[in-house]
Amino acid sequence: MESLKELRQYGESLGLANEDLIRFIESQQAKQRDDRRFEREREKEEWEVEKVRLEHELELKRLDNTRLFETEKHREEKGNVNPSKVPKLPPFEEGTDDMDAYLRRYERYAISQKWDKSIWATHLSALLKGNALNVYALMPSDQALDYDALKTCLLKRYNMTEDGFKQKFRSCRPEFGETFQQFSVRLGSYFSRWIDMSNVVEDV
Repeated sequence: MESLKELRQYGESLGLANEDLIRFIESQQAKQRDDRRFEREREKEEWEVEKVRLEHELELKRLDNTRLFETEKHREEKGNVNPSKVPKLPPFEEGTDDMDAYLRRYERYAISQKWDKSIWATHLSALLKGNALNVYALMPSDQALDYDALKTCLLKRYNMTEDGFKQKFRSCRPEFGETFQQFSVRLGSYFSRWIDMSNVVEDV
């Protein structure tokens, strides 16, 4: 914005004087007032638009939070699970636990708690460590929520497949301190899992 002195100097530079100079200065001041009013109105309009946009974004976040809450509530009710009351199972220990045995124990526990199968994968993921957790983390999002898909990937990672159990059965030897009965149970377990994995129906 030009000052009165600047307007006068500018008018005089144009060769204006007396009444012509006064009219020029007044017209320029009026123009400056119009420009300022226009700028204020423009800023006001921009703020109104921004305000509406912010309110819209806030409403969308509220709706998303409501949907998320309702979805989690529905899944909890469907699975008959209250997260704050879910007993903590021992996490999977790399190098100590057998993945196949761990998953079977987990499934029995989930069934005893009457969990809906749609939440099995999510709860299992919280118990995984090391390579097992990496398997879960690298799965596509849709598959990571599918318990059967997660189970298959975990079993493959730890060689708990048809060939894996076949090798375990054929190379199985009594361990130090293991009784014959314990060895027989372990050997039978490998054979049963080999049959299960190969989808072979045993003769009656």
